Amino acid sequence: MGNDIFDSAYDFCSLLPLFYNHDSTIAQPDQEFYNFGIGDICKVPDLHEILTDTINKMFKTTPSLIGRLPGMQGHDGLSSLLANIVENETGLKTQKEDLVLTDGGCDGIVLGAMSACCPGEGLAYAVPSFPYWCVLRGTSIVQCPIAFESPIDYQKQFVKRMIDTLDSNPRIKAFILNEPHNPTGLALYQEDLKKLGQYVTKHNITVLIDDVARGLVHVDSENWWGKHFPEEKMILIDSFTKRFASPGLRLGFVRASDPFKKNIRGYVANFRGGVSNLSAHFGFLLASIMMNSGKIDIVRNEVQRRMLLLRKSLCSNQLNIPEIHVPDWGAYCIISFNGINLKSGFNGHDIVKSLFSKGIKVLDDKMLFPPELQFPRRYNMIRLSIGGEPRVEEGMQLFHRLLKEIIDENIKTPNN
Repeated sequence: MGNDIFDSAYDFCSLLPLFYNHDSTIAQPDQEFYNFGIGDICKVPDLHEILTDTINKMFKTTPSLIGRLPGMQGHDGLSSLLANIVENETGLKTQKEDLVLTDGGCDGIVLGAMSACCPGEGLAYAVPSFPYWCVLRGTSIVQCPIAFESPIDYQKQFVKRMIDTLDSNPRIKAFILNEPHNPTGLALYQEDLKKLGQYVTKHNITVLIDDVARGLVHVDSENWWGKHFPEEKMILIDSFTKRFASPGLRLGFVRASDPFKKNIRGYVANFRGGVSNLSAHFGFLLASIMMNSGKIDIVRNEVQRRMLLLRKSLCSNQLNIPEIHVPDWGAYCIISFNGINLKSGFNGHDIVKSLFSKGIKVLDDKMLFPPELQFPRRYNMIRLSIGGEPRVEEGMQLFHRLLKEIIDENIKTPNN
């Protein structure tokens, strides 16, 4: 070992799996496993060479980065690059000073919520969803989840029910909008978003746009869902690590106007000290290489390829399940078994366990709703994600076959 941390870039490249090859399965080593449960975006084949190139460049600056305190305002190079991306995709005039780097998208949700709501004030969001209740539990914000029993209910009723909720509780000062929605995969109608934007403007409500999926789909500023909301009442939350399929970096960013931006910066400066220099610089190098080589879209192209295969498989609906709602786009979808007359006591949790034992991992709905929230149609949904599974076509063929076997074995008949 020499004076530097690693003798060669080759040694540093041994860390490559930490950046992008996240795999949370617990299957046996000799088992062929299809993982439709992981929510991260990873295992993008074309990214391996780019990540290796990034690490080779990163190697030269690692010792000096470790010996320097992170910048309170973020990494200038990365912030400038991300500002250009945000402006191009949303149409919002964005300078590097408008962004705050965060420790992933979850951190951005917490910082955005804390800047929008005073202690004791409410934040509303739709469920099923990303587990906002977990990341917000350590705050003094009153959480106000709105439960939807099916994906189509969410798509048709979200705006009306959100407005009704805000009208009935003046202590709710903000809400989360997540498009295209995780986990349903459905997008809201533009006319409904316009109506919601008018309400926000009139009633001085803040909207936290969980915009992580924007980096995974092809959308321009004319069709961006956030265009209907006033910029001064908008906090935009994004994830670098999902956009660039590198979950090990734990890197995100927030775009906001004052006073939200000032509050977020103050919190980061006083309690966090900024994001890791290593993550920020690695992110800057990775994004720069992808942009300069014309490969900035390889992750979203791969996500789109996987989603098209998932849509094709679900459209066939080989099982004749009433509540298979084909996703519009994104990386996720929901399948509900409420329309199937299963044996008493057998539900979505049991289906997830059975699939797992046979080589398919999906997510059951205990991870999609706050644990204290109960309603009659709960425990009968599963979520599929193509984020960590490139073998969608083969995996879905096995999924359909296994699911048919499980349902046939557990369908309710006059004799059981």
